[in-house]
Amino acid sequence: MLKCDPGYYQDVTAQIECKECTIGNYCQQVVDGAGALVSGTVTPVTCEAGHYCPAGTAEFSRFPCPLGTYNTLTGKQSADDCTKCDSTFYCPEKGMQTTGTFKCQAGYICDTGS
Repeated sequence: MLKCDPGYYQDVTAQIECKECTIGNYCQQVVDGAGALVSGTVTPVTCEAGHYCPAGTAEFSRFPCPLGTYNTLTGKQSADDCTKCDSTFYCPEKGMQTTGTFKCQAGYICDTGS
């Protein structure tokens, strides 16, 4: 009996191959506190806000929204699903979930996507 590789899952018993993780989700293997592999993925998990998950994603943190963008919703599929940071704000970190945290400071201008 083999465990499904990261980025793959199997939700049906008695199968001979794993399925590629579906777009908008991630399939991460389960490990215990010591880092030992416990099981393969049974069910894909919805990609978290601030990130996107193309097909075959093994962990949500692999694809954060790029600098200058954010994403408030889960289950996003590509970098195109990330929203440019609103004007008067800036997004200085990858994987941001909101644009309202970093207001443009005096002495600077912040155009959309800053």
